[in-house]
This record gives sequence, C-alpha cells and structure tokens, in this order.
Amino acid sequence: MMGATPETMGPRDFSRLLADRFKVRMSHQAVSKAGYLPKNAFGKIVVQDALVTLADRGRISLDLEATLPLDGPAQSEEEAPLAGRPRAKGNGYYDEMTLTERVRRRKLEIELAEKEGKLLRVEDVTEAMVAGARRIGERLERLSALADELTAAARSQGAPAVRDILRREVRMMREQLAEALTLAAAEDGDEEN
Repeated sequence: MMGATPETMGPRDFSRLLADRFKVRMSHQAVSKAGYLPKNAFGKIVVQDALVTLADRGRISLDLEATLPLDGPAQSEEEAPLAGRPRAKGNGYYDEMTLTERVRRRKLEIELAEKEGKLLRVEDVTEAMVAGARRIGERLERLSALADELTAAARSQGAPAVRDILRREVRMMREQLAEALTLAAAEDGDEEN
C-alpha cells in the first residue's frame, strides 16, 4: 500500500487501509457485509466516500486541516479529485468508548479507595501537617529552656547525657507529630460518617 491509493478498492484492501492509516480494525468480511459503504457498479468500495461514511458513523475521526494523500501529490483539482479531503486521525467511536470506559473505571477505583479510607483529601493532609509542624515549632522554641538542663548534664555526665536529653526531645516531637496526624485522620473519618 505504498504510494498512491486508488479511488476504489476491494474489501480486503480497504480493511488494510483502515488498519494501516486509521488504526481501526474492521475485517474484510465486515467491510463486504457493510451495506452502508458506497460501492461502484463493479462492487468495489469508493474509498473517499466510504471514509466520510465511516466518519459520519463515528468509526473514524477526520482532521479537517489536513488532507488524505489518496492520489499522491496533486498538481490541479482535475488531476486529483480527492485532494483537499479530510484525513483521519484514528480516534474512532470504539477508541473513544474505550477511553471513556477506562476513565469511568478509574473514577470508580478512586471512589472505592476513598470509601475504604485508603485515600485522603489533600486539604486534610495539609491541615494535619501544618498542625504537626506548629507543635514541633512550639517544642523547638522551648529548647532554649533546656539550656540549663543541658549545661548541667554536660558538666556532670558529659556528652552522652546531652545526647539522651536531645533524643528524648526528638522522640516527644515525633510523638506529637504522629498524634496530630492520627487526630486529623480520625476527624476526617468522623466527618465522612
């Protein structure tokens, strides 16, 4: 099928044309039996009219800005009666239905995950993080109050004692953050019920 495409062709060739250029699968038997596809007096399919018919039925989409090079390079309208006709993109009715079904399925998966509590709203997570960060900030401000305790520990027991005090403070900050996030998740669960 390289080069120019004839104005008419048999069902098998038309089926290949649909598959190659438009990414639409239609068996040659289906093409033969399709009474809506225009044929000439010899039973051959009139290619351009058949493409327009398929576009009207939603099987292929036609790009109106581009042209389908059915007769190769055209020099005049008399030499190329099919020049200037639309070209299909390959997004037919069935492609659109498949995409719609995928989107619908994904939406249902998200809704199920929300109901099972596997999904949280971004606003709720952000709010919980801000509350946790605020508590940690308050705790960090209190570290200056530990200066006397840290100094006494450093004088009496050395660096290991200072490390123990700092570890205790870090553990308390982690617990406060976890508590803030758990509390926010519990509040979110209560709002949904």
